Amino acid sequence: MNLRCFFLIPGFGVLLVFGAQAQSPNPASKAADSLPHISGTYMGLAQMDSLSPGDPLTTWYHENTMFIRNNELIYHLDPVTIRSGVKSYSASDGGFMTYRGRIFTWRGRTYIALRMIDSDYIAFPEGPGLCEPYSRIIVFPIKIANGMLMMTGVQYKPTKLSKEKEEMWAKALADHSVEYTGKERYKRDSSAPPCPVPAELAYP
Repeated sequence: MNLRCFFLIPGFGVLLVFGAQAQSPNPASKAADSLPHISGTYMGLAQMDSLSPGDPLTTWYHENTMFIRNNELIYHLDPVTIRSGVKSYSASDGGFMTYRGRIFTWRGRTYIALRMIDSDYIAFPEGPGLCEPYSRIIVFPIKIANGMLMMTGVQYKPTKLSKEKEEMWAKALADHSVEYTGKERYKRDSSAPPCPVPAELAYP
């Protein structure tokens, strides 16, 4: 099976995708081996490259929130800085990203499939031969143990959200799907074709 390497947005680094197939209408639903239903809200900090190299005392992170209901999830990344133990939220630098996701098992391992549905202060390459950024489904192996999740070396611990945020992410979960339908586009007038679907989702 061919390995394909995609260089992704900050916070993820390099992802190895095990082959790829043409876009199918309902890819992620084809990879649903038996898996206990997982629900909860989890948060983790993923360190990113410094956006203020002149200030060595400040460390940059993406504060990542997973809002999971029955294995379906919203995954949101907020840029934050920590300086002398004080956390501050960035107004723009670092970029904001929101994904629709699904937890599933494939050949005995547990994965998360994610597709971006919204972003701000993030630039994607454009041009002939490139696919629609919001159609790309990326897949990461995860581990679930002791009430926590582990993905790309980041530990996600249970957390509580405000009522307003819970309602906001619940609405986003209901309004969007992992499968790309053309509803979300990086640019409204884009005519870029859908990206290939990872083989884990095309062939269980």
